[in-house]
Amino acid sequence: MSGLTVGIIGMGFMGSVHARHYRDNGRVDRLLVATPVEQEQKIARERFGAEVFSDYRSMIQQGQPQAVSICTPNFDHYEIASWLMQEAPGIAILIEKPLGVNDQQVAKLTKLAAGHQSPILVGHSLRFAGAYIKGRELLRQNAIGKPCYLEARYKWFKDFSKFPAWKRDPELSGGGFLMQSGLHMLDLFVWYADSPVVEVTGHAEDLYFKDFPVEDTFFGTVRFANGVAAHLVGSSATKGFIDYGIEVYGERGAIKVESVAVPGGLDIDNHSVSLFTEESAYSPSGALVIPSAPKSDFWKDEINHFVSCVLDGTAPIVTPADAKIVMDVCFALYKSAALGGKTIRL
Repeated sequence: MSGLTVGIIGMGFMGSVHARHYRDNGRVDRLLVATPVEQEQKIARERFGAEVFSDYRSMIQQGQPQAVSICTPNFDHYEIASWLMQEAPGIAILIEKPLGVNDQQVAKLTKLAAGHQSPILVGHSLRFAGAYIKGRELLRQNAIGKPCYLEARYKWFKDFSKFPAWKRDPELSGGGFLMQSGLHMLDLFVWYADSPVVEVTGHAEDLYFKDFPVEDTFFGTVRFANGVAAHLVGSSATKGFIDYGIEVYGERGAIKVESVAVPGGLDIDNHSVSLFTEESAYSPSGALVIPSAPKSDFWKDEINHFVSCVLDGTAPIVTPADAKIVMDVCFALYKSAALGGKTIRL
């Protein structure tokens, strides 16, 4: 197959991220963008040299892309993805998280995806970050023995009052902090623990943004069939510091992966991994080691991986079936929170 024609549906922040990395990928020859917003159309043309369409169906029918990125607001993911899976079986699909905003949407898309003829990748971006990949590799190499406890932290002030209205509407967004940010940490739990989830408990709070019907803070516990327990501490009500990463504690040591904060957010390609092990060549009493992990822009690596899925037949790292596991945990945590923290079995 020669160079790729790619279509992007939606041209907000994530659409622009995808466009930049498709433009810079030497295997993409032609870029199409579908958006009804005139300012976004202008950006697509002038900044990325894209051919522009006002709606995604026209883009598919007239532009004939071989692959598509869905970068629209959460509430549009289901309609667009289900149409593509049923009407365009030859088109590869990259769906930005979340896969859907409720369990019915996720179940239906997962079922449709199983019969789709082309690759489908779900954009759980931390699976493409070098330090998080290295942390999981250390775990798989038995560097700390059997894992016992995982803890993820996502504390990053995000001003809900400046969000578009759909993000503050649980019917359109699927939820607040947990759905829009905490999914990254739930995905790390599932990816690192590598075991079926058996039960969850959750607590949702409105600690700062009390005037909106979605939570700004979430505390959750996830238990796995292999005995591992995981705890999430997440909040968008935390002015001043960003704390973002995962810790894994095992029988013989610990692994810590952190993302570096800069003014306004994260340094996308700057993450660190640390290993403490009791059995060390450096010291009989244990040592802290900083393993080498490649710096990488995880969004760039996600796009490059998707292009390889389309052109080389590479298997997608995150399939809809993989994403469904994470979404099922998310929905169960919301159910627990709605019931006052009741334990929910999966």
